[in-house]
Amino acid sequence: MANRTLEMMLDRVEVKETGARRKDGQHMVIATLVWPRPLIAERVSAKTLEFEGNVVDLKKSDWITRIVFKERVDGPFGVELGVTERMSDSEIADFFKFLGSSLMKLMGNEAEDMMTSSLTGGLIKIPFQFLSKFISDIGDKGPKIIAGGSICLHAEETWKTKNTETKTFKVPLTAPETIYKVTRTRRHGQMQSRRRTIVKAGDDNGIIEFTGKVYG
Repeated sequence: MANRTLEMMLDRVEVKETGARRKDGQHMVIATLVWPRPLIAERVSAKTLEFEGNVVDLKKSDWITRIVFKERVDGPFGVELGVTERMSDSEIADFFKFLGSSLMKLMGNEAEDMMTSSLTGGLIKIPFQFLSKFISDIGDKGPKIIAGGSICLHAEETWKTKNTETKTFKVPLTAPETIYKVTRTRRHGQMQSRRRTIVKAGDDNGIIEFTGKVYG
């Protein structure tokens, strides 16, 4: 059966090292469907989540909290996942505000129809390549991606039955760039900084578990 509906819900997100600048705040989880169906190259969703330490467990949370996508899928498609560093509410709000104003300058009034967002998680309907490049280009004004991974699925072959079927998936995450930890100490009346590598680029840095259900 072609062109089925996929519901994708987050179960658990864990990162090993965050290189955190702060101890409080929320992480942003960015998910992308890559070519879910013909003529649709990408769909992007971003959620802000409160972690306990380096983990957030959503298995007992309600559907609204867990839902990432409810999209039609046809044939092979990919799921890309990324986790940002910890951010404060004001940093998240500023990022979305800055992103929105930049999109307006780039695309005019059409941007209003392409993006909706909120601190509790919203859908960003813009190309993932643009979002990733945007995050990289704005430096301190945007979140840093600390872990990312991907998985390839098939609308029919991944789910062998014609009936509604739910499956769970585990996606390993790696660090897209080296993560450092900076420590500061006072010696002889002067502050000294020391940067230590805690995760090298490409090394394992966590896992994301999600549930996928297809029907229709």
